[in-house]
Amino acid sequence: MAQSMGTVTLEIEIGNIKENFLFFIIKSDNFKEDLLLGLDCIQKFKLCQDENLKITQKYKKEEKVFKVNMTTKSETDKQRILHKYKEIFAKSKFDVSVINGYEATIPLKERKYISRKPYKCSVEDKIEIEKQIKELLANNLTTESYSPYGAPVTLVLKRDEKKSRLCIDYRELNKQIIPESQPFPRIEDLTIRARNCNYFTKLDVNSAFWSIPVREKDRFKTAFVTHHGHSLAMELSTVWFKVVTSNIPTNNG
Repeated sequence: MAQSMGTVTLEIEIGNIKENFLFFIIKSDNFKEDLLLGLDCIQKFKLCQDENLKITQKYKKEEKVFKVNMTTKSETDKQRILHKYKEIFAKSKFDVSVINGYEATIPLKERKYISRKPYKCSVEDKIEIEKQIKELLANNLTTESYSPYGAPVTLVLKRDEKKSRLCIDYRELNKQIIPESQPFPRIEDLTIRARNCNYFTKLDVNSAFWSIPVREKDRFKTAFVTHHGHSLAMELSTVWFKVVTSNIPTNNG
């Protein structure tokens, strides 16, 4: 059995990473190695072992930054274009437009009113929920409702933004919605269509679901409740993430 003789803090350098670690001094006749690294060291130094049992260190690829110097005329032209089309640029995350000539529908298998109690939450969460609902009301993304429906809300932490997002639990409502079949396109067909292309662009629409209006006669089905109960019931004027509608245009067209 190994006997601990004490501890020592050593500065270890592997590759281009240098860290201080606490090591235990062990007296044992069974140890052949002079030093054993634990998982904390392995993670800090980004070490990994390949199929040949060789230890390597992962390096983060350096990102190249390309600087584009614009002439005075080019800068003036850019500002003129930005000003001319300023109405298409969002002023905030709530400044979204809706798709023209399209509405999401929520057909149900049976006329069954679904209402659940609000979820328990902390005082801090209650304050945050009220704050976000006020923002939604101010931007006409939700309205007060007296609907027989009512889905509970919760807060989910967005790690990338380090903020809490208001989410509505529509699981019970989703069970009653009649889905529309929207098969994904075949990869082979997409490959053929793109075979002569040289440039590819990916667009990520900000708050895309907010841009899809819900048909007016279906909006009462999207009602949700908070810790205030039905005294603060709301319904949505646009589609939210987590609610399944029959005709969201994710793959259409």
